Amino acid sequence: MTRKRMAETRLAKPSALAQAGLLARLAGRGLKRRLNGGTDPQKEAAAFTDAFTAAMAKAEPGLAAWALCEALGEAADWVDTGIDLKPGQPFSLFAAGAVWLAKPLDLRFGPQTGLWFRVGEGPVRKMLGATHTGIAEEGGRLTLITKPPGEWLTEDGRFDPAYPREKLEGAFCVGIAIWKNGHTRQHLASLTSLHPLFEREWKRLEAPIETPEGWHYLWRLGEGEIYRQEMNADNCMHCHTKEDVGILQYPVEMPLTDALTLDWCWKADRLPSSLAENIQPTHDYLSIAVEFDNGQDLTYMWSAKLKPGTIFRCPLPWWDQRETHWVVRGPEDLGRWLDEARPLKADYETAIGGPLPKKIVAVWLIAVSCFQRGEGVCAYDRIDLVDGRERVRVV
Repeated sequence: MTRKRMAETRLAKPSALAQAGLLARLAGRGLKRRLNGGTDPQKEAAAFTDAFTAAMAKAEPGLAAWALCEALGEAADWVDTGIDLKPGQPFSLFAAGAVWLAKPLDLRFGPQTGLWFRVGEGPVRKMLGATHTGIAEEGGRLTLITKPPGEWLTEDGRFDPAYPREKLEGAFCVGIAIWKNGHTRQHLASLTSLHPLFEREWKRLEAPIETPEGWHYLWRLGEGEIYRQEMNADNCMHCHTKEDVGILQYPVEMPLTDALTLDWCWKADRLPSSLAENIQPTHDYLSIAVEFDNGQDLTYMWSAKLKPGTIFRCPLPWWDQRETHWVVRGPEDLGRWLDEARPLKADYETAIGGPLPKKIVAVWLIAVSCFQRGEGVCAYDRIDLVDGRERVRVV
């Protein structure tokens, strides 16, 4: 039996009955939220529109320009804001509303997951949250688009033809403020009482969460503020995800030998899903992964319901050709520091199979909470790649 065939026989796939059960649970949750008077994104967007207009009148002395735009979920191309930015010009974005993946299941995403912008012909950027402040690296027209994570072909904003744009219900109302100078926090301080989004951005700028040194977020999912490393406290890598998604990457090159292991110590305090994570609508999880030089990645994850040892391919489009999940921990282990060590070559043969890659090219930290809009909390005390006496410290 070939390695590829061996891997295929060990992959766990949810039965039709199991999938139906998960979808029924989601539908029931959605109905309960609606009956309990859950938030209405459309009403929130309308209230924000009024507040933003009043705020811009108050902030007029510090403004170079401002605009209100609507980024529709059904829009097939970039939305022209009518705003031109000069190189080095500071700007802030504020967004309210939601775009629906499946309304009967109460699956929707917010701007921190699916609102992207671009300046001129520059690279695509995702909102850091419901608010975002930046400086235009190059001049050009500011454009917006709504889209779920993925679907990009290139970093300059071209769509992957293999994953055509779906027309989704819903929209984001986006307020755009272009500042005359760099005193953004000072301008926002006078607006915090007018709407929570102004207060959020002011607080974020007062205490920014910096991307840990040596790491970067995967551009395909956008930058984020999910991970922080407490260098002056416990030196741990902390993860807090809520209604968002992000992959933090650390580039490293290690030959894939028989002895190579990924060693780490982690603790999860809260999982973003209470349901099995092996279908797309419930695919919220916390994990650590290694990327191989053939484009495949193997991710070791916590699961709310799947048994440790369960192996399955990612249920998301595009990722289903590249990512394999291996459940190593469950809810019974929450709240405890745990030491792990995985033999990467043997695990690759078991989980993926086929021709072996030659080396490891990156370590990933993954946090997904965008589907069910839950919350996940975990921390990493140590991450090492070890091959005999050679040890590469990642955290």
